[in-house]
Amino acid sequence: MPDLSSCRACALVGALTVACLAPPLPVRAQVEGDVATMAELKAALAELRRRLAEQPRPATDAQLQVARRQIERLTEAMVGLKRDGLRGEVAVLRADGERLRSDAAAQRQRLVAREADIVRLERKLVDAAAAQVPAALATPEPARHSETMSGAAFAQGGTALREEAMLQLDAIATWLRTEPGGIVMIEGHTDGVGDPAANQRLSLERAEAVRDQLAARGVASERMEVRGRGEDLPVASDESAEGRAVNRRVVVTLEP
Repeated sequence: MPDLSSCRACALVGALTVACLAPPLPVRAQVEGDVATMAELKAALAELRRRLAEQPRPATDAQLQVARRQIERLTEAMVGLKRDGLRGEVAVLRADGERLRSDAAAQRQRLVAREADIVRLERKLVDAAAAQVPAALATPEPARHSETMSGAAFAQGGTALREEAMLQLDAIATWLRTEPGGIVMIEGHTDGVGDPAANQRLSLERAEAVRDQLAARGVASERMEVRGRGEDLPVASDESAEGRAVNRRVVVTLEP
């Protein structure tokens, strides 16, 4: 019978045999110092199996049992290394996913901030234009002011307000709370594409959605009235996409 102790596999296995007599340790601790890489583990396992296959018969049942145990431990060590490698890959993928989500959140915040800047600039332009009107041309009637929310403030074909529109709603609610007098008229408009009856319903539902959001921000419900104008009052031509986009709107007007 060939001498198993003469091969490198048996030298590695000898260390594992001693470990079999001691209390169980983690697989990596059992082979650390003897088998440093997956290649060595595979080579040791292949050599051990080859030597066992060459034996006409095992010397004793005890030796066969030890050999089987050693094969199991080498196999467990290789599985453990593969599992650790997969865990590392999963950790890297999770880190990449978190970074992408963080980048998307930052971009959304920048977009919301930009929308708020646009609202503030529009208010400044309106105020600046009003200041340039000569006193002789000023109307003696009480001032009438309005804010327009474009159709982009809503989901396509729906009545749910987009997150980007919330800052404009905050600004409108602040303005209305600082001027508690007067009636707040909220009118929804659509372009001329589609069924007129459906457009009428959509314009009313969008106006109601704006009213509900303003009420949630402290504007008294009894001050607000809603109307659905449908496609009856366009402010631009429906022949172009730009014109249709302008026609899709909700106008909030403070009337004395």
